[in-house]
Amino acid sequence: MGLRSWPAMAAFAAVLWTGLPPAPAGAAPAGAAVEIAPHQAIYEMSLGNIKVGADVNDVKGWMLFRWSDACEGWRIEQRYVLEFVYSEGDSVKLSSSYETWEAKDGTAFNFTYKTETNGHLDEDIQGVAFLTGGGESGQARYRLPEKHDESLPAETFFPSAHTLKLIRKAVAGDRFFFAHLFDGTDVDTAVELSAVIGSPLPPGGAEAAEALDRDARSVREVLMGARSWPVRLAFFPVDQQLAEPDYEMSLLMFENGIVDQLVIDYGDFEITGRLAAAQPIGDGGC
Repeated sequence: MGLRSWPAMAAFAAVLWTGLPPAPAGAAPAGAAVEIAPHQAIYEMSLGNIKVGADVNDVKGWMLFRWSDACEGWRIEQRYVLEFVYSEGDSVKLSSSYETWEAKDGTAFNFTYKTETNGHLDEDIQGVAFLTGGGESGQARYRLPEKHDESLPAETFFPSAHTLKLIRKAVAGDRFFFAHLFDGTDVDTAVELSAVIGSPLPPGGAEAAEALDRDARSVREVLMGARSWPVRLAFFPVDQQLAEPDYEMSLLMFENGIVDQLVIDYGDFEITGRLAAAQPIGDGGC
């Protein structure tokens, strides 16, 4: 079991957000510019809610996420190390590395994803993918674990493009966003991703800024000046008509792309992620 790539996260279950107030008059249009803050963030990961009878007794670890401006594209780097302690007393350490480059027009994507269990390589997935345009159909071409191609359905987004679209939806006052996401962490096609966006929180209304380390003052100030939205996400396999998602996720999404208050729900237990430290990244001369 592993965590899928992030920040491409969206939400699910519209019934959870029924009764939300309508978007205010004068809300920004869906095409409004989004100012992303390239940054590196470290999250403390731990066990959240757990159901009676769950096999997992404890989870602890960390996740590093880096989103940088690569001039003609966005570059994402993610690392995590998680230790799972099971009811029988056994423990398992999972680790991963994930690196991508994505064209800013949303049409090209390079990906490398590796996972290990107790130091032994489990997965090594590498390849490229192309779309005929942002939100269009396309193709993924894998180099590893074996060469093969997969078709990508219409309304497919790569991770950065999906996140930007989700933020634009939130700024415009939209409550729902459904699309396909391809992130290169599986050898199959894209997943179906359903997002539900909650009511906006005003600048300074989020707790994340107070939780950051002292050295992250500049990012703290950015967060205090940014609006945020609670988002609920559900991940479904494509074309399987399942009523229940593979897993669900909730998070607090800031309008500059920074994320906090992660909760990844696997059904019988949850993993939470708290933004512990963050720092801005320069544009690299772009």
